[in-house]
Amino acid sequence: MGIVSKKIWGSLEQSSAWLFFLSSGLFFFNAIYELFQRLTPYLGDTGLQNFVIYISGLVVAVVGVLGFYRRLTNQAPRLAGISLTLVAVGTGSLLTLIIWAVMMTILNQPLPPGMLIPITVGITLLGLLLFGVTILWTRTLSRTVGGLLLGFVGIWILGIATISPLISGTEWLPVVLLVATGVFPLTIGYLLPTDGIPTDHAEPTPDPTTK
Repeated sequence: MGIVSKKIWGSLEQSSAWLFFLSSGLFFFNAIYELFQRLTPYLGDTGLQNFVIYISGLVVAVVGVLGFYRRLTNQAPRLAGISLTLVAVGTGSLLTLIIWAVMMTILNQPLPPGMLIPITVGITLLGLLLFGVTILWTRTLSRTVGGLLLGFVGIWILGIATISPLISGTEWLPVVLLVATGVFPLTIGYLLPTDGIPTDHAEPTPDPTTK
């Protein structure tokens, strides 16, 4: 079981950069789709498609972040474990909620409560936030990567806030936010191949949660 686990984490670590590129591509595609929707009246209501692409970009980014776990757990196991638990619970609940909604739509039954979506997304973002903090604390990866991950969480929070009727924005604000959202995983993916990876004999950084 340990060998299988090591292979899985190793595979995620090797694929991390490409997963961030894919996440970025989904956000950019969503921005183009959103822009085209505003420029032509022929697409009709594409809210569901936009939502699916948007959430897919987040899920792929989360899988990319999991590639950091093995390196982080060597330096700050408790913080890394909490981060992993939050993103696993949040993303798993979000995917379950989406499948539930699709099934209810097919069966013409009432949809699940809408407030469950921002709650599950919020749990996922909290996990990503802790991953970013752990990177900054341990310096296992460059601080730039940790800062970009925090920026990615911040732009997502801003995007969720603009959905609220309490916050008014311009007609083009969603397109701008989608482009900005795509820049963060694109930059992380670009930095990862050349990012320094500490040796196995590097001295562990004390985990602040153990104090």
